[in-house]
Amino acid sequence: MKDTETKKVDKRTSEIWAMNLLESNPILFKKLKDLPLGQDVDPHELLTEVVKFMYLVSAFHVKLTPSLMVDLAWHEFILFTKAYERFCRIELGSFIHHTPDDNNAANNKNYLKTIQRYISLFGEPPVNIWGELSRKEWRDSQCGSCNSN
Repeated sequence: MKDTETKKVDKRTSEIWAMNLLESNPILFKKLKDLPLGQDVDPHELLTEVVKFMYLVSAFHVKLTPSLMVDLAWHEFILFTKAYERFCRIELGSFIHHTPDDNNAANNKNYLKTIQRYISLFGEPPVNIWGELSRKEWRDSQCGSCNSN
């Protein structure tokens, strides 16, 4: 796939991608399971959200910011360099770089942009991974005239 092409991805495709990655990299499952997230999050669900985020980055070509949980899981995935590079090249069409930024205002703006794009492609984000803002944005997106003047 060329850099300019983007596959159409839905929830099921991202679940299959995550399942295949975990099956071919069993240590990644353990690494995700052992993340200090403060709650029990299924590694498959978490990696599914990581690949959805990566897809958003590749599809929209704008700076986006993941949730903290997605970011921590993404860090673990990146450490599997061969699998990460192959996934980016084959499924996304280009390498997705991780570019940390300490500009909180920009990160907050980009996080909101991420949630809005997520909703437009995948529907309701899981609050246990994307946070309370995702719930608010989901509710707002379901009420077309609620925020109208």
